[in-house]
Amino acid sequence: MEIRSLGRSGLKVTNLCLGTMTFGNQADKRTAFAIMDKAFEAVEKYRLWCSEHGYDMTTTAVRWVIQQPGITSALIGASRPEQLNASLAAAEQPLLGEEDLQWLDQLWFSLPRRREDR
Repeated sequence: MEIRSLGRSGLKVTNLCLGTMTFGNQADKRTAFAIMDKAFEAVEKYRLWCSEHGYDMTTTAVRWVIQQPGITSALIGASRPEQLNASLAAAEQPLLGEEDLQWLDQLWFSLPRRREDR
């Protein structure tokens, strides 16, 4: 199976379905494309924001997760040593400030959510 980068995000996805294999059951084609468009937009906003702040995307994402109330650890998936190193660096990264947390929360909650009527 061929793997490729998802835009400039650094994320790796399969050519087969770009990580959307279950969309046929959960969303029609139009909705699936709208969800993917929103996801691409969010990743690009996140990439630019990290670049402006001098943050590593992976490290910051893991740091944000482990700063969430009630979260005591993060499950990470790394396929290369540099991905693992960036994820583990989150444990040593200073806490994100309130402004950063609010921006990241806003980005996260701007993404489309699964329908509840399934």
